[in-house]
Amino acid sequence: MNAAGRPPRRRDERGAALLLVVAFMLVVGAISAGLLSFITTTTRNTVPLERIRNRQYAADGAIEAAIARERVNLNAPAADACGNPAPPPTPIVGSFALDGFTIRVDCSNARKLVVVPGVGLVDQINVILWACEDTGVVCSEATTIVRAQVNFAKAPTADVARTYIQAWSVNR
Repeated sequence: MNAAGRPPRRRDERGAALLLVVAFMLVVGAISAGLLSFITTTTRNTVPLERIRNRQYAADGAIEAAIARERVNLNAPAADACGNPAPPPTPIVGSFALDGFTIRVDCSNARKLVVVPGVGLVDQINVILWACEDTGVVCSEATTIVRAQVNFAKAPTADVARTYIQAWSVNR
């Protein structure tokens, strides 16, 4: 007993463990709530973004196929780029089913004659290709996903020797 006649106070740590457990649970709960919020937001945003990217990749693939097909077609006798002299675009390769999308590729002839020093007059076989989702109508500026301007360089033997991408844009 102490001088006041009371038993001495115990100075143990019996309640400290409870406080540590409560603090630990609060910290783990806060971290878990933040992580759950992040996972939910990421999952919700992934689906629309994946659809947009798949559509863009499908349009990109359709343009690549159109370039390859046009390159072969230009080597045929009496072939003309796109088969038409000027806009509006007309389909050259039709539709492609890629990544769950049906993509239409339209073409416009942009041929021109240029003077090359030391060579003379050269026919530049330029085409503009538009890729959009196939709705049965010609691609427009509003519906175009990928637009490419391509130059097919013919060799003196009249075959397409090289293909140059002059412009490539993804609109949406």
